[in-house]
Amino acid sequence: MNFRHRILPLAALLAACLLAPGCRSYRKLLQDEVVLQDGSSETGRITACDSTQLSIQKADLSRQVIPWENIDTVQSISHRTKMLSFQLGIHSTPYFSLFQNADYEPVALGGHFRYGAAAFGKHLRYLTLGFIGGKPYGVTKLGAGYQRWLFTRYTDPYSFHAGFEANFMFIRNNNTPQLSFEPFVGGDYHLADQFRVCGRLGFQKNILGANPSLGVNLSVGVNFLFRNFKAHYHYLHTQHALPKRFNP
Repeated sequence: MNFRHRILPLAALLAACLLAPGCRSYRKLLQDEVVLQDGSSETGRITACDSTQLSIQKADLSRQVIPWENIDTVQSISHRTKMLSFQLGIHSTPYFSLFQNADYEPVALGGHFRYGAAAFGKHLRYLTLGFIGGKPYGVTKLGAGYQRWLFTRYTDPYSFHAGFEANFMFIRNNNTPQLSFEPFVGGDYHLADQFRVCGRLGFQKNILGANPSLGVNLSVGVNFLFRNFKAHYHYLHTQHALPKRFNP
């Protein structure tokens, strides 16, 4: 391998490491959009506000003060919020029992919790904890996942999503956990300002030599969004003040 072939991958890796934090910081500042009376808009993060004016920090870190009399509306861009979900359904959960030295694929009722951070109406990164019954042994799942809304947002009346999870499966009386990869598709419906009902069809494929059978699960549940976007911006518009829980 010549010098150029050695240095180019290192340069690309260094550039990615340097640019990634900058892109992340830029996206963190894209939280609010202030639409002016003339139809133009300013985007950034609202940092202060009183009865006469509003202050917004823009992506270039400059600050702009805008009188309320020039503002038509203020709305969210990032829709950042924490999200908690619980789903209950029927699970086919293939695994290999070390204790019995045999493959099992029980079909049983199971539920799982998910907690994570959602942003821009499209992305959810989360941790998950699940409990699934079954004979001869029950299964506990612990892992992480990513969910993306397709052609819709989690603030829309109806939305559709797809994603995947990587879970450690802890089977009772087994010495070591097993690893599963679980893609899924689903949809959700706006029930109230911070609640959405949801349904999901998922699949389970074990890796690293465990039971090779394909598992299937179908579940329904509810998502809770910790931030009430409607109430937040309504308060901002009517009171010309930031909500008490706001932390710029």
